[in-house]
Amino acid sequence: RSSDLCKAAFVYGQDYIYAEELFPKLDGYKVGHRKIVIWGTGYQSEKYLKELSIEDEATNFLCYLDSAIDKWNTTIHGKKVCNPKEFPLNEKDYFVIVSGVYFREISKELEEMGLRKGIDYTDLISYCYRPSSLLKKTIEEKPIVGPACKKPFEYVDIGCEETNGCCPGWTSVPLGNQFATDFKEIWKSNIAKVVRLSMNNRTYSFCNKDICPYFTGKVWDTESKERFDYLETPQPESLAVAFDYSCNLACPSCRNSITVCRGKELQVRQNIAEQLEDTGW
Repeated sequence: RSSDLCKAAFVYGQDYIYAEELFPKLDGYKVGHRKIVIWGTGYQSEKYLKELSIEDEATNFLCYLDSAIDKWNTTIHGKKVCNPKEFPLNEKDYFVIVSGVYFREISKELEEMGLRKGIDYTDLISYCYRPSSLLKKTIEEKPIVGPACKKPFEYVDIGCEETNGCCPGWTSVPLGNQFATDFKEIWKSNIAKVVRLSMNNRTYSFCNKDICPYFTGKVWDTESKERFDYLETPQPESLAVAFDYSCNLACPSCRNSITVCRGKELQVRQNIAEQLEDTGW
């Protein structure tokens, strides 16, 4: 305890610090006092910002950027949508959060402006699910009796917008964004490590316990009151690949009409397929 250290003549900041002060180093970026600009106004922006409100940084959230002409000068949640070509991003007063499937294309533009990944910009999932916050959550929660779950140690679900270490409906935290990060990096990411820690320390901090069949009793693996320590494997043992939403059916449970991936977005999906193939998984 800090009081004991003080009694022993230890000086805070000189002889000791609190562990939590080191957690932000896990995030890989630092916004600081810069204004936040979100590039992209599509589904991903709506999904994550609605789910994980950035009210704590509302004073820093300046505006949206989007390449779609018809969106310029409109507003979303009270924030203006601007033309990225006319926005002074190279002035270093802004931190950019890139949303959507075109991260790599937008990243090239940002790099040409002199912005650097992890210093001046990041992707939306990395911003919303910060390892520092996730780690704090799982080490502060109390362990419970639950299943000996190995899902995030051996399984990957590659969806249309994100990569998960479990069925997307059973977890509240994705491992990463395949449109911004290579699969091998996602597998070894700090987010993935913290999610796995939540299994080993038995807090299950990021499990949707009301839905997951391991918790609802529909499936029950090994229940133990003892600690278990699964280890990170070099690669997943099984994959669920579902990053192309094209389908010749329009089942009401899934969509309102027949949807087919075309044009530029089809190319993006094909690039992801090639990226996955290159992993050797």
